[in-house]
Amino acid sequence: MGKHNKAKSWLYLRWMVRGSPDLGIFQFNPKDLMVSLTTSKFRVYAALGLSDNENLPFELNIKNRPESWWKNTAEFDDDAERLTDFAKSLFPEDPGAVDFPFFILGTRLEYSDLTQISLERSLWFFIQKHEELLKPLMRYLTVVYHYNRVGERIEPGAFSALEKEVYDFLRKKQVIFYYEFMEFCLSQMNSSASLTYKPDFLLPQLTNKGRKVLLEPHGIKSNLKEVLHKFSIFKKHYGKYFCLILIVPDDFMSAIKELDPQQNSYDFVWKRSDYKTQFEIFHSS
Repeated sequence: MGKHNKAKSWLYLRWMVRGSPDLGIFQFNPKDLMVSLTTSKFRVYAALGLSDNENLPFELNIKNRPESWWKNTAEFDDDAERLTDFAKSLFPEDPGAVDFPFFILGTRLEYSDLTQISLERSLWFFIQKHEELLKPLMRYLTVVYHYNRVGERIEPGAFSALEKEVYDFLRKKQVIFYYEFMEFCLSQMNSSASLTYKPDFLLPQLTNKGRKVLLEPHGIKSNLKEVLHKFSIFKKHYGKYFCLILIVPDDFMSAIKELDPQQNSYDFVWKRSDYKTQFEIFHSS
């Protein structure tokens, strides 16, 4: 068993060996764990400058499949040992403590320059947002279900007609995107009443002034005021890091300008009739 299959096995052992919030079922010493060198943690490893391979940060940004990064088992084992040694310098009795934080950092570093500067910028993002919100900033979603008006569960995937249209358009254009991939925390309220936001589409390979791009199709007029209010809070907390683009039916434009004349809830708003043209212009720039 080699390459990324080893990483998955060490990740499994982390869950089985470490105490809460892991399961602690296997009676082994956590200090003997290897840090699993999964894709996201490999990005952090490269950004920290731990590899002798000076080309690794560039290879990680241009390759899509981890198998092509880890050319042989010996090289992979050496990288995993170096990452674990670094983790042990931070947590000698429990190197697996870096596993989840490095996963979060590495996920954020996708399609970013894998340098110590980018890593530091990402760390400050989490520090500053946590000081504002006093709770975890986001959670990554694996499956997102919708429910229609009579309470029937809809299978995962684009929900409304407009979302489905944008979903199909991006796939046809072969644009990489994530659909409802995470949920952002927007308030300091108790968890039972917390305001959260799930972006519809993240386009990780596109940026606007260094910010990652979110597409938000919205075709329901009755809750437009509440939705714009939520977007304005998201922009307040995360607008420095994300560019939010609204896609709406043409007859929504006047209502949006009336409800939000200062454009506090979005960066761009595109009409349904010409969003494909607007996207091409945006993409080319």
